[in-house]
Amino acid sequence: MQRFSDEEILGVYVPRGLGPPIGDGEQISCARLRCAHIKQTTGMRAHRWAARQLKRPAIELCPRCHLELATIMSGG
Repeated sequence: MQRFSDEEILGVYVPRGLGPPIGDGEQISCARLRCAHIKQTTGMRAHRWAARQLKRPAIELCPRCHLELATIMSGG
């Protein structure tokens, strides 16, 4: 899995929705390079970010990374 810096994610991707809930023993494959790898529980959902240009596949971020990057994106 390819991982991206904050600058790469914010420059290329935008939030597009939630992924399906994870099951027992599954992990969210967060694409953020600086992910803190929070404890993931059953039912947690990954946040999907889609590329502004349609030539790239969507990426998934854990809830914590999504919140941090969305805050940076909004200027807060």
